[in-house]
This record gives sequence, C-alpha cells and structure tokens, in this order.
Amino acid sequence: MSILTGSNLSTQVSEALKQGPTAIGVSLLKGLNISFFHTHHPRSHMTYEFYKNEEWKAFTPKMQAIRREQNSLGYKQRSLMNRVTDLDLVDDLLLHKMGELEGPIPEKQEKQLRKLTGMDSECWFYKYDRCKDAINEVRVAKCLEVSALQSQIQLLDEDWRVLDKQQDECRDRLIKEHNDATKNQGLAATSAA
Repeated sequence: MSILTGSNLSTQVSEALKQGPTAIGVSLLKGLNISFFHTHHPRSHMTYEFYKNEEWKAFTPKMQAIRREQNSLGYKQRSLMNRVTDLDLVDDLLLHKMGELEGPIPEKQEKQLRKLTGMDSECWFYKYDRCKDAINEVRVAKCLEVSALQSQIQLLDEDWRVLDKQQDECRDRLIKEHNDATKNQGLAATSAA
C-alpha cells in the first residue's frame, strides 16, 4: 500500500477496514513511514541481548526492592492520612457539643448534668475544648509522620534513579564492548582473508 495522502486516503482506509484493525494500523504506519523494527542504533544493538547479562540483571532486584519499600511507605502514609480524617470528624463532633453548651442552659438541665456527671455545662464546655486541643496535637503529629514518610519515599526515589542511571551506564558499556569485539572480529576476519 502506498503512502496515505489526499485523494487515495479514503479508498485506502476503506480497503484496510475490510481487512481488519491490524491492516488499518499497518496502513497508517506505512503512510507515516514509521517502522518499529528500525532504530537509530547500529544493527549490532539489536543482536546483542545485554538484558541477559548478569551484571545488568543484578540491578533489577535492588530497584524492585526500592519500589516495594516505597509502596509500603505509601500505604503507611495513606493509613495515617485516614486517621487524620477520622480525627477531623471527632473535632467536628466536639465543636457541635460545645455549641450545645454555649448560651444559657435551663437550671433543671444543669442540676441533672451535675447529678449525673459531677460537672456543670461550663466544666463540660472547657473539657471539650481541651479535648479539641489534644485532638489537634494528634492530627499535627500524624501529619508530621506523613511528611517524614514522604521524605523517605523521596530519598528512595533518588536511590532508584542512581541505580537506574548505573544500569543504563552498564547497558551502554556492555553494548560498546560487544560492538568493539564485533568490530575487532570483523577486522581480524578481513585481514586474514
């Protein structure tokens, strides 16, 4: 099939549709002069399987371990953030209770409250207020834990990037060594002939 252009585009698409979705993709790739089988690398890159080299493969378990640790830390972070959300709910409930105790409370209710709890509405208001302060301290502490976990995740991400760069350098070196050896073998074969 020729390059997909102007007047023959609709005809070519119609023909490709009759042949199925794969034919459409192939037609479009041909039309765009794209091939997945050719790269800018010399041919020897395609034949040398550096990813089977033990030195290169040794990086993979380390990098996977870092990602697993990051996932574990992320899970802990989410759990802590859920606790902060739960504490927000408790804080809202305390505000509601404090609101019920503001303003004049009928004497009958005050007597009943003192009789059942040993404290009047003003005592309960300030008790709730102290509880709000305690909850806020816990929320802040949980947020600091989330932040500390994020710092650990970022440090691990940097470790992963270093390993990734080292693995890329290893790959490049292995390919170069392979290319040099292939080139030397070709020169030796040429000079022997």
